[in-house]
Amino acid sequence: QIYLSLKQDLSDNVGLYASTLYSGRTMLDHVSGAGVTSGAFSVTVPSTSPYYVTLPGVAAGTAETVTYDPSADFGSTFTNRITTNTASTVAGADIQLGHGWKTQVEVNYGVEHDDVREYGINQSLASADALAGTFNPYGVGTPTNPAVLASIGNFNTRYFARQVLEGAQVKADGPLFDMPGGPVKGAFGIDTRREEFDGLTSAGATGGPFTSAPYEADSHRTSVSAFAELFFPLISELNHFAFAQRLDLSL
Repeated sequence: QIYLSLKQDLSDNVGLYASTLYSGRTMLDHVSGAGVTSGAFSVTVPSTSPYYVTLPGVAAGTAETVTYDPSADFGSTFTNRITTNTASTVAGADIQLGHGWKTQVEVNYGVEHDDVREYGINQSLASADALAGTFNPYGVGTPTNPAVLASIGNFNTRYFARQVLEGAQVKADGPLFDMPGGPVKGAFGIDTRREEFDGLTSAGATGGPFTSAPYEADSHRTSVSAFAELFFPLISELNHFAFAQRLDLSL
């Protein structure tokens, strides 16, 4: 994490300020092969497969549905990675306009990138290889060819998002005219804000084709607002009396 701050007076009437903050973090989540499918993934093994195991009570030549536990082949080799990077900057100026009036101009910019990568097995490929007789899902007997396992284990789901916030504000305040209780003051300002979001979800082999079309999202929103406030010192130390020491009105 990095934080920088700067303040500089250009004159008695003008001062500049700026600050920026950056933070980045990465979290690693080690998931066992069994945790990838939670015992819910099954493949069909035909009797023609060299890995076919005849089970008691199953008629010869009958295709078998086998619940596959990836931990037998992959162990704790799946490591999910979550990366978040955030940066924000604020800069502005304080200006004395004279006659009691002052103004402030400020802009800000912030951005966050989130990248989530969850690794696992290519279930479609595992199902196809089991039907083709090139994949052993039983966890016993002749092991599957390492190249076939490498292809099945080369799979990740990615969630990527970028959020941006931009803003600017100008405000001024000072005295307008005098009343018996003191000067009437006004404050006025305008504010603009823009938010952006875009994201991408995809799944497939690392560096290879997607197993399904990626889903993209892109949206933004812009808002503009203005404000005004008037302050009336109806009763103050300048015109108070026995039973009324202070009374202000703010609109």
